[in-house]
Amino acid sequence: MKKWIRLIVSLTLAGLMVNVAWAGKKNDKGAAFGALFYDGETVGTVATPTSMPGRGVDVIYVLSNGQEGQLGVTTVAPGDANYHGGKWKVYVVTWEDETPVPLFKSAAEVEASLDAGDLSIMRVPEADFVCPVLRKPKG
Repeated sequence: MKKWIRLIVSLTLAGLMVNVAWAGKKNDKGAAFGALFYDGETVGTVATPTSMPGRGVDVIYVLSNGQEGQLGVTTVAPGDANYHGGKWKVYVVTWEDETPVPLFKSAAEVEASLDAGDLSIMRVPEADFVCPVLRKPKG
Protein backbone atom coordinates (compact mmCIF):
# COMPACT_ATOMS: atom_id res chain seq x y z
CA MET A 1 0.00 0.00 0.00
CA LYS A 2 2.83 2.42 0.82
CA LYS A 3 4.33 1.95 -2.68
CA TRP A 4 0.97 2.81 -4.22
CA ILE A 5 0.69 6.00 -2.14
CA ARG A 6 4.26 7.00 -3.03
CA LEU A 7 3.51 6.49 -6.75
CA ILE A 8 0.43 8.71 -6.51
CA VAL A 9 2.39 11.36 -4.61
CA SER A 10 5.24 11.24 -7.15
CA LEU A 11 2.84 11.70 -10.06
CA THR A 12 1.07 14.54 -8.22
CA LEU A 13 4.33 16.34 -7.54
CA ALA A 14 5.42 15.91 -11.14
CA GLY A 15 2.16 17.63 -12.09
CA LEU A 16 2.91 20.44 -9.64
CA MET A 17 6.30 21.01 -11.19
CA VAL A 18 4.69 21.15 -14.66
CA ASN A 19 2.33 23.83 -13.33
CA VAL A 20 5.15 25.69 -11.61
CA ALA A 21 7.68 25.34 -14.44
CA TRP A 22 6.20 26.43 -17.74
CA ALA A 23 8.08 24.75 -20.58
CA GLY A 24 9.84 27.16 -22.87
CA LYS A 25 10.00 30.05 -20.40
CA LYS A 26 13.53 29.67 -19.07
CA ASN A 27 16.34 32.04 -18.33
CA ASP A 28 19.95 31.49 -19.39
CA LYS A 29 20.64 29.51 -16.17
CA GLY A 30 17.91 26.96 -16.95
CA ALA A 31 15.44 28.18 -14.31
CA ALA A 32 11.83 28.03 -15.49
CA PHE A 33 9.12 30.55 -14.70
CA GLY A 34 5.68 29.50 -13.51
CA ALA A 35 2.87 30.28 -11.08
CA LEU A 36 1.23 29.44 -7.76
CA PHE A 37 -1.90 30.67 -6.02
CA TYR A 38 -1.42 32.89 -2.97
CA ASP A 39 -4.16 34.68 -1.05
CA GLY A 40 -6.61 34.56 -3.95
CA GLU A 41 -4.12 35.76 -6.58
CA THR A 42 -1.67 34.15 -8.99
CA VAL A 43 1.97 34.83 -8.16
CA GLY A 44 4.98 34.23 -10.37
CA THR A 45 7.72 31.77 -9.44
CA VAL A 46 11.17 30.68 -10.50
CA ALA A 47 11.32 26.89 -10.60
CA THR A 48 14.89 25.94 -9.86
CA PRO A 49 15.97 22.32 -10.18
CA THR A 50 16.68 22.11 -6.45
CA SER A 51 15.34 19.34 -4.25
CA MET A 52 15.77 19.56 -0.48
CA PRO A 53 14.11 16.51 1.09
CA GLY A 54 12.88 17.09 4.63
CA ARG A 55 14.17 20.67 4.81
CA GLY A 56 11.15 22.67 3.67
CA VAL A 57 9.98 25.60 5.76
CA ASP A 58 7.16 27.41 3.91
CA VAL A 59 3.95 25.37 3.56
CA ILE A 60 2.68 24.58 0.07
CA TYR A 61 -0.47 22.58 -0.61
CA VAL A 62 -0.49 20.34 -3.69
CA LEU A 63 -3.94 19.11 -4.68
CA SER A 64 -3.71 15.57 -5.99
CA ASN A 65 -7.16 15.49 -7.57
CA GLY A 66 -8.15 19.14 -8.00
CA GLN A 67 -9.87 20.84 -10.89
CA GLU A 68 -8.16 21.55 -14.18
CA GLY A 69 -6.16 24.74 -13.71
CA GLN A 70 -5.50 24.09 -10.02
CA LEU A 71 -2.05 25.35 -9.08
CA GLY A 72 -0.13 24.70 -5.90
CA VAL A 73 -1.35 26.92 -3.07
CA THR A 74 1.20 28.69 -0.91
CA THR A 75 0.72 30.07 2.59
CA VAL A 76 3.32 32.85 2.23
CA ALA A 77 4.93 35.15 -0.35
CA PRO A 78 7.56 37.90 -0.42
CA GLY A 79 6.69 40.66 2.00
CA ASP A 80 5.31 38.26 4.63
CA ALA A 81 7.42 38.21 7.79
CA ASN A 82 7.57 34.40 7.76
CA TYR A 83 8.51 33.91 4.08
CA HIS A 84 11.77 31.95 3.71
CA GLY A 85 12.48 32.34 0.01
CA GLY A 86 10.26 29.53 -1.27
CA LYS A 87 11.81 26.60 0.59
CA TRP A 88 8.62 24.57 0.27
CA LYS A 89 7.38 22.08 2.84
CA VAL A 90 5.07 19.91 0.74
CA TYR A 91 1.64 18.75 1.86
CA VAL A 92 -0.48 16.75 -0.57
CA VAL A 93 -4.20 17.25 -0.06
CA THR A 94 -6.80 15.00 -1.66
CA TRP A 95 -10.54 15.39 -2.08
CA GLU A 96 -12.43 12.76 -0.11
CA ASP A 97 -15.32 12.99 -2.58
CA GLU A 98 -14.85 11.88 -6.19
CA THR A 99 -15.78 15.29 -7.61
CA PRO A 100 -13.61 18.24 -6.56
CA VAL A 101 -15.72 21.39 -6.38
CA PRO A 102 -13.81 24.64 -5.87
CA LEU A 103 -10.62 25.90 -7.45
CA PHE A 104 -8.55 26.75 -4.37
CA LYS A 105 -6.70 30.06 -4.62
CA SER A 106 -5.72 30.62 -0.99
CA ALA A 107 -4.42 28.65 1.97
CA ALA A 108 -7.49 29.78 3.95
CA GLU A 109 -9.76 28.00 1.45
CA VAL A 110 -7.69 24.80 1.60
CA GLU A 111 -7.56 24.90 5.41
CA ALA A 112 -11.33 25.49 5.69
CA SER A 113 -11.98 22.40 3.55
CA LEU A 114 -9.49 20.42 5.64
CA ASP A 115 -11.29 21.51 8.82
CA ALA A 116 -14.64 20.53 7.27
CA GLY A 117 -13.32 17.04 6.51
CA ASP A 118 -13.63 17.48 2.74
CA LEU A 119 -9.91 16.85 2.20
CA SER A 120 -7.27 14.52 3.57
CA ILE A 121 -3.70 15.70 4.03
CA MET A 122 -0.32 13.99 3.89
CA ARG A 123 3.08 15.53 4.64
CA VAL A 124 5.63 14.43 1.98
CA PRO A 125 9.08 15.54 3.22
CA GLU A 126 10.97 13.81 0.38
CA ALA A 127 9.20 16.17 -2.05
CA ASP A 128 10.40 19.43 -0.41
CA PHE A 129 11.94 21.79 -2.96
CA VAL A 130 13.09 25.35 -3.62
CA CYS A 131 11.01 27.60 -5.88
CA PRO A 132 11.20 31.32 -5.05
CA VAL A 133 8.11 33.48 -5.53
CA LEU A 134 8.86 36.48 -7.72
CA ARG A 135 6.20 38.87 -6.50
CA LYS A 136 3.39 39.27 -4.03
CA PRO A 137 0.12 40.55 -5.52
CA LYS A 138 -0.67 44.20 -4.92
CA GLY A 139 -3.72 45.15 -2.96
